[in-house]
Amino acid sequence: MTRTAIALAACLTMIAAPQAMAEEKPMGWFATTMRSFVAFHACTTQFKRQFIIDPKADMDISHINADEPKSDGVWHVRFEATATDKDTGRRRHFAGVCHYGREGETRIEARMTGQDFGKQVKVNAPVRRVG
Repeated sequence: MTRTAIALAACLTMIAAPQAMAEEKPMGWFATTMRSFVAFHACTTQFKRQFIIDPKADMDISHINADEPKSDGVWHVRFEATATDKDTGRRRHFAGVCHYGREGETRIEARMTGQDFGKQVKVNAPVRRVG
């Protein structure tokens, strides 16, 4: 029962949020919170798709900073992220901006700032045979 009520409240908020922005009314705290969760998910999904990151890879998103929505309703979310491949331990570091529009359209402007390879394997190590 509680889950249903929360889901219904979330759906109604998401439906009401674009109309509130369209009429130049400021969004309330609940609508802002719900929209930020949806924007975070949309930006993460678009980021993984754009940089071809394995769905099983660990994503650590840090230094996330969302500006106030502009008059056209677009949020600009600056972020830094690290993607860690579970199999090899390779870490790739990214920085960029996610633009999340009023109708849910998402655009990513990001670049890879560095990488390290995690598990180092020594290749062609000398082998001493005794015998």
